[in-house]
Amino acid sequence: SRENEVPYQRELRLTLEREKKCEKRAIETVEEREVRLICNRNRKCQKVVLETDEQREKRLNDHRKRRHQLRTIIEHQNQNVDPQQQFSKPQNNENIITTHINLPITAADI
Repeated sequence: SRENEVPYQRELRLTLEREKKCEKRAIETVEEREVRLICNRNRKCQKVVLETDEQREKRLNDHRKRRHQLRTIIEHQNQNVDPQQQFSKPQNNENIITTHINLPITAADI
């Protein structure tokens, strides 16, 4: 059963399920496709109707956050910049600012 699955068995099962869905969709007729899309739409509508205000806010915030992340990645790709580069530590002493430390003047310095 699913409770006793190890990760690779779960992944294999999910892969087989996805392949079956793809095969079904490949051979379905136009009418079957329309019925499937309507059912999916109705299922989504039912989920939306049943959600609480907190769940709705969380869903919308997650969507906004993900959309912002994707836009940022696309902007960086357009600038030919690796998106992870901006968060990485400077390498080869790039962008490292050094300051002089003022030590007290002693009699030996005079």
